[in-house]
Parts: sequence; C-alpha cells; structure tokens
Amino acid sequence: MKSPILYSPFHVSKSTVVSSVSTEQVEAPKNYIDFEDEQEKLKGLLRKRGGVKDRTVADALLPGGEKVKPLGPDKCSHSDSLDTTPPEPPASQEFVTPRSSSSSGGSPSIPSTPSIPYTFHVTNASELTNWSLVSHSIPTCNGQPSPVTALKVVPSSRLTVALFQSGVLSVYATEDGSCVATSSAQINPLTPPPGGGTRAQLPVIWHWKYLHVAPLNQSNLILACASSEATTSTIQPHDLESGERSEESRIVAFELQVEREDDPDSATLTKVGDWAIDGPAGSIALHTAADGQITLLHANSSYHLIRQKLILVDGPPSPDADLEQSGSSTHLPLPNPFKAALNLKGLRSSDSLAQDAKDDDGGRIVLTNTVDLGLLSAPLAAFRVLNSDTLSLALSWSSDKLAVFDIAGSAVAELGTASVQGVCDVRWSDRDSLTIAFKDHAEIRDLVEVDANNDAVSEQRASGTKMLDFQIRRSVPFSPVDLCVLTASGDVVAARTKNGRLRLQATSLSAFAGPSDISTRVVWKPRRDVVEKTLARPRITAILPLELDEVILGHSDGYVSCCSFSQLARGSTRDQASLVSDVPLAGRICSLYTTRNDRSGENLIIGGCDDGSVAIWARSILKLLARWTIFTEPLAEAIHVASGRLKDCVFCVSRDGTIAVIALDGYQLLFLVPASVAPLCRICLGEDNLLLNYGDNRARLWDTRTREFWRSMGADKTDDMLKQGGWTEWPIPIESHGGPKGFYALPGYDQLPDAGATLVLDVEAFLSHVAAASIVKAGEAGSSAAATLKERNLTALLSMLLTFGVNDEIDRVCRESLGVRPSTGGVGVSRHGSATVFTGNAQQAAWAVSSLVSATRATSIMTVLNVLSQQFDDAHTVSAFYAASLAHVINSPYKAPNLAWLARTWLHSSAVEMRNSAWLRFDVGIARLLDEEILEVVDGWQRCLPSLQSDSLKDSTRSAQALFICGNVAIEKYSLLPTTSLTDIAKSIAMYLHDEHCPYRILAIDLCSRGFPVWQQYVDAVEMLRALFGLATASRKDSSAIQPGVGQHARSAVLNIASGNSPLFMTTVSMDILHPKSVQHRKSVMQLVIFLIRKKPLVLYSNLPRLVEAVVKSLDPNSTADRDVVLDSATEILGHIVDSYPTVDFHGPSQRLAVGTSEGAVVMYDLKTATRLYVLEGHKKRATACSFSPDGRRLVTLSLEDCNLLVWKVGTSFTSFFLPGAPPRQGHGGSEPYKSYPVHIGEDGVMTIAATLELVKFEWPSDRNVRLVIREVTLTFST
Repeated sequence: MKSPILYSPFHVSKSTVVSSVSTEQVEAPKNYIDFEDEQEKLKGLLRKRGGVKDRTVADALLPGGEKVKPLGPDKCSHSDSLDTTPPEPPASQEFVTPRSSSSSGGSPSIPSTPSIPYTFHVTNASELTNWSLVSHSIPTCNGQPSPVTALKVVPSSRLTVALFQSGVLSVYATEDGSCVATSSAQINPLTPPPGGGTRAQLPVIWHWKYLHVAPLNQSNLILACASSEATTSTIQPHDLESGERSEESRIVAFELQVEREDDPDSATLTKVGDWAIDGPAGSIALHTAADGQITLLHANSSYHLIRQKLILVDGPPSPDADLEQSGSSTHLPLPNPFKAALNLKGLRSSDSLAQDAKDDDGGRIVLTNTVDLGLLSAPLAAFRVLNSDTLSLALSWSSDKLAVFDIAGSAVAELGTASVQGVCDVRWSDRDSLTIAFKDHAEIRDLVEVDANNDAVSEQRASGTKMLDFQIRRSVPFSPVDLCVLTASGDVVAARTKNGRLRLQATSLSAFAGPSDISTRVVWKPRRDVVEKTLARPRITAILPLELDEVILGHSDGYVSCCSFSQLARGSTRDQASLVSDVPLAGRICSLYTTRNDRSGENLIIGGCDDGSVAIWARSILKLLARWTIFTEPLAEAIHVASGRLKDCVFCVSRDGTIAVIALDGYQLLFLVPASVAPLCRICLGEDNLLLNYGDNRARLWDTRTREFWRSMGADKTDDMLKQGGWTEWPIPIESHGGPKGFYALPGYDQLPDAGATLVLDVEAFLSHVAAASIVKAGEAGSSAAATLKERNLTALLSMLLTFGVNDEIDRVCRESLGVRPSTGGVGVSRHGSATVFTGNAQQAAWAVSSLVSATRATSIMTVLNVLSQQFDDAHTVSAFYAASLAHVINSPYKAPNLAWLARTWLHSSAVEMRNSAWLRFDVGIARLLDEEILEVVDGWQRCLPSLQSDSLKDSTRSAQALFICGNVAIEKYSLLPTTSLTDIAKSIAMYLHDEHCPYRILAIDLCSRGFPVWQQYVDAVEMLRALFGLATASRKDSSAIQPGVGQHARSAVLNIASGNSPLFMTTVSMDILHPKSVQHRKSVMQLVIFLIRKKPLVLYSNLPRLVEAVVKSLDPNSTADRDVVLDSATEILGHIVDSYPTVDFHGPSQRLAVGTSEGAVVMYDLKTATRLYVLEGHKKRATACSFSPDGRRLVTLSLEDCNLLVWKVGTSFTSFFLPGAPPRQGHGGSEPYKSYPVHIGEDGVMTIAATLELVKFEWPSDRNVRLVIREVTLTFST
C-alpha cells in the first residue's frame, strides 16, 4: 500500500529493512574501531547526531550492507515499487525550463517549518494588499544548499545582507533580488587584530547565526558571528587544557563598499577582521555614535559585559599598536595560537597557516579601550543596544526574562526586568518603549520609572538609581506563527502554514491601525486553485544536462525521463519525453549524476531519492538496473574511481557525509563509511587508504582492503601524508560534473519547487556549444542537419527570452518567420553564485523589474537574433524592435538597460555577437537620454577615467568602464561636454594605446576608430596614429599576449581613420617612411600601407603621389644599410600600387616609375637613384591611367575628364646627359606631348574613380601600338 505523507528520511516498510539485513551484517568485527579512543568518538557520533533519526548499524555504519543484484522489471520488490511519496506541485521552472502557465512564482520554504513546498502565485492586490512576490534568490553556497540564518538591510541603500549557516555572506539588491557581492567567513582566515582574542586550537564546528551592520563614512561594516560546537566526536579530554574557555564565538568583519548605485557590479565585500571572543555569539552588539565612532559590546562566558572601541584603519594594523586599556579586560591571551582553519577545498597544516598569516594582511580592524562593565544579572539569548547618538541603554532577553540596562558609564546597571515566555524578537521603539514579538501576539511596552513600591515616579521626584517597570501599552493577538520578525517601523511580519499553504501576514502595532482584531492582515498567500492543480501532477525535482539532445529529468513521483533542450523549453510533458524509466523509486528524485563502466563501456545514470535510496539506470534506455536504501539523507555526490583497486567503483556521498562504495560490475554495495558531525570536505584515495577530511580540521583514515578504521588525526598530520604523494583527491562538493558547456542545474535544491527545475544558462557559452555541436553534426549528417540542429536550439532559447504580447506584429514575425512560439519557461539572472528567478516573466512585467534584468534579457535576445540572422533575414527586424522600439511600446513601467552592465559586458565578452549587442543597446540607451542626463552620466564616471587614476587603478575594470561610457557618450554628444571632460577622455585613450600591458587596448582602439576627429583636438594625433600603426603591424604572437584580436582591431581602426582623415593619415605615413624612428618602424608602416591597398585602395588614391615619393626616397642608395632592410617591403608596396592603380606604372629594365596626379601631371621617378626625374604636364584634368611601352621608350597617359590620350617619349637620349632632370625632346619645341589623340566614347567614359581602377587598362600588341580598353570599348593608337 502507499505510504501517507511523511517527513521521515525513510520511505520504506519495516519488512523491507528487516529482509535486507542479516546477522553477519549487523555484527561488527572488533578491529573496526581502533586508536585514540575512536570507539568512544563514534559512539558519541551515533548517540549525539542532531536532527537525524536513529540509524541501525547496518544502515549507517558497518561494511557489507545490502548487496543487490541487477534488477529487471520483474525483479523489483513489491514494497519498493509501491512505496512512493505523495504527488507534489510542479515547479516554477525558471531560466530555461518549462513551467506551468498557471503558476508564476515560487516561495522559499522556512527552514524550521517542515511543510510541503508549493508553487506560489501572487494573489491579486485587490483581494488582499499591494504585497507581491517579485523574485526568489537561490544561493548555491559552494555547491550545496545552506539555511539562511540572518538578514539585515544595509542602511541608506537598496541592499540586503544575508548570512548562511555555512558562513557564506551574500549581498542582494532589494529591487530585483540579484546578488551583487558574496564572500565567506570560513575561508582565508586573518590573524586576530590588536585587542582581539585568538581562536583556540581545538577542532570545532562554527555555526554562523548572527549578523550586524553599522554605517561607516563611505561604506558599511558587517559583522558575521558564529557560535562553536564541541561534541564527543571532536573534543577529547586530552585536547582540553587548564583554563580553556568554556564557550567561544567567532567574529569576522567585512567592509561593504558601493562605489556607484547605478552599477550592479560596484559593490565589493572585503574581509577586514577575524577574531574570537570568550562568550555567546548572541550577546554581540554594535553601536554607532553621532560622530561615527563604533562600539562593540559582548558578554563573556561569565556574563560580564565587555565594551571595546572598534576602528577600521586604511591598512593592516601594526602588531605593536599602542592600545589604551582601561578597566579589566577579559580578553586574556590564550596559550596556543590558532593553527588550523577550515578550507572548503581541503585541510592545511599549522605551518602552512602560520606562513599564510605572515604573508597575508592581518586585516584592518583595531579593538581598543577594552572595558569590563560588570556582571549582567541573567543569562541572555540576545542583546540589543538603543540606537542613539551616545551609548546609553541596552536590553537583553532569555527564555523567561527581559531586562534593560544602563551602559553609559563605566559599569552596567540593571534598570528593570520582566518575566516573559516565548520571545521571538524585541526592538527599541524609542528611548522609553519596546516592541516585543511572540509566537501568537505582539506588544508595545512603555518603560516607566518607578520607586521601590513599583509606583510611577515623576521627573521632579526622580533621583538616585533609576528603576523601570514594563507597562503594556498595546497588545495585538494573532494566530500562532512559525516565524516572525519586527520591522524597523515596529510592525510584525510573520509566516505561518495553514492547510499546507505558506502565507505571510503583517500586524500593525500603530495606534492608528484600528482595533486589535483587524490589525493583522494576510499580505501574501498562494492561490488555492493553483495549489490544488499543481498537486495533481508530478513536478521536476532534478535535472542532469548531458547534451543538447539529452537532458535527464528526475520527477517527484520517482520516475526519470529524458528529453532534448528544445523539448524542455517548449514545456513538453513527461508523456512526450523520448525516454521514461520503467520503474519508479519510492520518493522524490533529489540528484542525478552520470558515470561510465570502463570495462563494459556502458554509460550509466546514478540518482538519489529523498528516502536515502540510490539507484542506477542504463543511460541509453533508462532501465533500472539496481537500487539500495542506504542513507538517512539524500545523495549529494557520486564520484567515479578510474584507477586502483577500487577501479570502476563509485563513491556515493550523502548530504550528511556518509559514503557508500558501489561496484559497477555486478552493481554490488561493497561497504559504508560512517559520517562525522562535521561536514565532509575532501575525499583522498591512495592505494588501500581512504582519507576523509572534515570541516572541523580533523581527518579519518580507513583501510579499504580490510575495511578497518585506522586512526583520527589533525590537519598537520594529514598534510604530511598528502605530501608523500600517490593520492587522488576530490573536493566535496565537486565544482563541476562535466556536461555541456553553457548550462548546468542547481545542485541540492530538490525541495524548492522552482530551484529543482532550474537550469543556469550562460548565453555566450551556450551559443559556442551550439556552434560546436553543429559542426560535429555537419560532419556526421551534412550541413542541412547541422543547420536544423542549430535553428532548433536557438529558437528554443529565444522562445523563453522573448516576451510575447508586447507587439502583435513582432509576435507574428516570430511565429511565422522564425518559428518561435511562447514557452512555459521563465527567465532570471545568475550572479555571484546566486540564481534569481522572477514571478513576472510575461509581457511588460519582464521589463519593469530592474535595469539589470532589462539589460541582461535584451542583450541575450539580440545576441541570439544576431546568430539567427545568418539564416533568417527577419531576425534583424525583431532585433531592431527590442533595441530601439521596446521602450516606446512599454512606456513608464519600462526599466532602461543598465549602462554600466552593458559596458562591462562589452569589455569582458569574447563573442562578437554579444559585444555588438551590448554596444548597440548602449548606443540606443544613450540616444534616449536628455542632455541633463547625459551630463550627469559623464560627471559621475569622469572621476574614474584612467588618466585620473593611480598606476595601480588605471587598468582596473572600473576605469575601463568609465572610459567606455564617457568615450561613447563623447563620440555621440561631444558638443554637450566641456573641454576638461573631452581632454581627460582623450588622454585616457592615448594612455591605453601606449601601455603595452593594458588589458583594455581594444577599447582604446575602438574609440579611436569611431571618434578620432574628436580626440585629435585634445592629444597628439600623430602619436596616437603611430601607436595604432604599431599595434596594426605587430606580430600575432605579440598582439595576443595581453589581449587577443588587438592587431585585427587596430588594422580596422587604421582603415576608418584613413578614410575619414586622409590628409593627417598620409602626412603621418609619409613622415614615418621618410624619417622613421627606426628602420623596423619604417618597414612596419610599409606593411600597413600594403594592407590598406588591399582592403581599401580608394583611401590612398588622392595621396598616391606623396606616398610613392616617400617610398622612392626610402630607397636612397646613399644609405646602403637602410636600403637593404626596406628593399623588399618597398618593392612589394610599389608592386601593389602598380597592380591596384592604373595611374601608376613601372618599367623594369629602365627602373622608371610614372605616377599620374589629380592635377593632370605625370611624375617620373628613377628608382636606381631614388630621385624624381621630371614632370610631364599635358593634361588639364585628373589623369586616369598611364602605361609604358614594352621597350620603355614611350609613355601613354589618359584623362577621361579632358578626353585626351597623350603619347610621350621617355627613352634616354643624347641630350639627357647634358640636361639632367629635363624631359626628353618630343620632336618639337616646348613641353607639348609627342602625340595627342582625342578620346570620345560617350557614356562609357563617364565613371567613378573606383570604377576606373577596374574598367580602364592598356594593352601593348607591339612597341609602337597600344590598345585602350574602357568597359567593352577598345581603341587602338599608334605611338
């Protein structure tokens, strides 16, 4: 029979458990536990595990376990096949996965409430209030889910700080829920600051619970606080020393800086301090005075209140800082320094940590003026200080008592107490009142001064020591809740579960809120019809992307299916999947992994269920091959062993750290390795040794051959063993399990309905993967199949990115021309390890979330359309709409794309389509701004320009962003900007161009290319051009050393500048050829000219005479060394000129070169002497072509503009020896040509300069006959 709804880790019947355990399996050999009292440790481990049901030895500890033979459809046990979890609602499948059209969002589950996760739909505001679910942020926390333990709003900003139990600290934007910065309190520990306590040398587990935020001058100070846990498995009697502290807490300080609110990437979270206190973490509090001075208060283990002044300095404090001490400090120096620290990727020895502390900065926190204020009257669970200009009052509460203290003086004074039960939260309303939240009601209590008889005392009668009484002013009851918090305004926001549905309620304690029975209102809850509908069908709980055409899905009813990415995007149901598993598991699929049996070559799928079972399927047909009920928690990792004695075995690791070793040959469960109280951090395998590193800096060594436990050891011994070599290591969790590049699933979030069915997709990497897959497909099945594959996947991605319903005509083009139809999947963003999914993905709501969301979505859409435009012309139409017209259609709700994000994307993206899309969207965004807004943007970013930064910051991303934004604005709106701004921008461009190590040279080259006429007025334009020449002609190896593609971009920039500013360009080229700074530079410039002739011959046409003269003079025979170096380049460039331009011709035997000019003259050069011989002036207008006769004694010139063909004698004669530099006699007096022929060919003679390069040519049948060919007209002349 089917089991009822249970939240137990097991979903198996008693008969199943009993039948799979034998007496031999239960009885453990004596030698399994050995060395260092490990037997007592493991007993304590099994006895003390919190939050986990009791496990039998066969289930959780001993090797042997359950050996399962391969299963067929007819070999599955009856109980296994029928023990299924109840159906759960389908997920709000964000990013690239299908989603039910009736469900538009998801709600995070409360950690302390074991309720069924549902898909939540925001109720209409008219039915309840104006509260609505905007987004759901899903942090990965180093690959595994971790509960949120504290949330704080950053003062005077739109940011929220979240602390996770694992020690991860993340900062989220309240506008859209995206993560803007993240760090970890656990990794990279700092040395304690002056005045701070050192951490004890004990293996402890830190539980991060408390968060404090205090404003600084230009930033915010954040304290993450953790309490320590010492258990029998980590703390042994020989570990403790005399006088060791009984309770220890750890404080890690971070500085949060937000340089610009309009830049989502400007937030930085820097660790600045790390120290310990002797006392409970809940007693820590911060107070910020009116002058900005921060005071740290906390209670020690004896419940003495300690006060310290906290200072954040600019650099690491000196260890010999002169600290002013007053009173008695409870921060006694510990006998042993902290030598071991948690590293999420493994353990390190004390020596290496000491060296790290020496090399690292010790933080920037200084604690001074330590004062012991005296004993607090009672144990406390939390401590709150009144937020006032000076330190004055504080309150504390415990499980049954609330107290208020005066802490302004040198000693703490208790002013009053009250008996309370079940306090959830307390806040100061003002100096004379408190707001207290309970599970079922909230109160406002006034602090009234009373005498010894508990009678109120007037101000006139008040004298001596104060006594306060807590008098209830207002009490508002409400239904019992699971969790409640007090807002800054004093209202209560609570979460409770009713009829299986989570709902949020708000209780106002204001006197103007009306009667208490109507002060509480439900502000958000899921719609009942949506919940009932989603409960009726299974949902996706795990995703394993393998290839574009192979995505494995795990479902809430225990089935596994296979579909393609395009099917997933279309929202195909499981019935439409290409493969479905034959037998379901007895619960929700939580995780999926792929592996391969190297011996048989069979590809396999390994999956875990929420009942702790593990199963193996054949990947090709999804046939269930084997399954075991092993763990008390779901499978978290599956690691394939490729060599050694355990070759072709798989380490299956549960979330609590238990390891099951399964042999793929025969599908046998070999043995189990028990978990520790501390989290498993790393698995090391060496021959027959299995070394497991845990989060408390302890390690356990097991023998895999005899299956014996050898010993437990610390970090230093572990490090020594690993240094000996021969170990294979796997960090836990594993960062990547392979799969296709560009998209992956969120790990470990099967219980969250929207997270379990979410794929994180990197658009740039995904497009690269699609292109690579298409190339492979083309080799296998032809270009047509490859194009179909590419189109199918790109249109599938577009179906989720596009917002249908905004414009009917664009919708029609998408459906009919592009084949794109709406998808049931949603779209979110992933930043800094956190995925954010949104509830409003349809129509205009998707563009009204935030500027960051609009930028990411618009750029992604345009990038995919750019790729599709190679196959569909209508893709340009849709792209143009989303670039330029979307804002006008949506109007006021529209959030314009974030300019800073677009700039960063252009700087860091390697895909041309992505860069072009970001630049186009940026250009459109600038065009929409008003003049005042343009000036505001430039003023805000100008101070970050590279030319205004120090050497250490000029190459930073922030400086490059500033140059991108200001430079592009200046190109389009230069008339609005002041001269100072334009000068700073131009200097910054020149600085990047000349900096050989600058990683953003492409940015400077691009701005030069498009805005050179602007910059040449404010910097040395010739030097800027020369820098471009050098980059354009550098070898590929040199140009790609810092940033790939520099040379290509520089050559493109030179082409643009030469086209738009030919005089300056030719002047620079001529100067560099005639008077180069080095011979190599002259050669490089000549190579650049050859490139220009090939790409854009018209650019050089009007300046050919100057160019040719410079090249000819570079061949000066008087400079033999220089001539030899440039001879090849000069010869090559002249060859290209003669081949490309009909106005230039060369006669080899005589070494004569003739060049026609735009004035009609023809200049004759002698290359042997590198001199100009003479000028032939016969044409009145531009020369069109010229040509030498084969014997070199005649030169014919043509001008289509004056319709004449002239014949000149140019051979050497007797008179030329007496008149050097004069043209040969033409047979008559004067400078007239030897012969002249009129050329009238009508319309065929009317053509552009570009056409003359292709359509006009001379042919010489003999030395004295020439044939002129113009288009299809041929004329023959006698010379």
